[in-house]
Amino acid sequence: MRVLAARATANAVPGQVVDRHTSDAHRLIRAKLDEDRRRLKAIQSREAKISLKRELLPDYADYVGAVIGSGVGVQDEVLSYIMTWRIDVGDFDGAFAIAKYIIEHKLSTAERFKRTPGTFVAEETAIAALRAYARQETFPVATLEAAHELTESCDMPDQVRAKLLFATGRHLIEHDPSRAIALLRKAVDLHEAVGAKKDIEQLAARLRREGSNEPPSSDGT
Repeated sequence: MRVLAARATANAVPGQVVDRHTSDAHRLIRAKLDEDRRRLKAIQSREAKISLKRELLPDYADYVGAVIGSGVGVQDEVLSYIMTWRIDVGDFDGAFAIAKYIIEHKLSTAERFKRTPGTFVAEETAIAALRAYARQETFPVATLEAAHELTESCDMPDQVRAKLLFATGRHLIEHDPSRAIALLRKAVDLHEAVGAKKDIEQLAARLRREGSNEPPSSDGT
């Protein structure tokens, strides 16, 4: 089923919407997705939902890999859902591979997500990183930097871009405080209410105590 659907996608016209009406193979993969979504909807626990998504994701790996590998650039909602599920289970590399395909081909996410692909990736990555910070857990800075790079050219609300900068700055505080304070200040410049002001004050005081070269703020002070 997965192989046939992937082949049908590869033979589609760039920009075409592929769904259950495109081919029997797509009908089958969409039927599976719809059934899996029903299973998820019946579960109230967030952790249980994540556990089920982790169990289901391997079923879609061949399909997603073949669609991305085709390079055709078709509008396929299956990709949107699998991208979001991968973020939910913490597979950011897998999610970013799909997002790269979607962004490069100027495709959209499924209508229910109500955000552009770049906005979705930036915001969900930032949220995950900020949650980790609140739990005093590490979060890979490389993942945050990859999200910046992937969404750099994407139009999105300043609040979302600021949130990603805020999350990155927070996770750099211990390892690279000078860069951290620069990112936190940039986040505040974009969205004053992002929540980084206290972090900046504390970090600026620490840098002064340590005699570090504190980068100037955006107003030159």
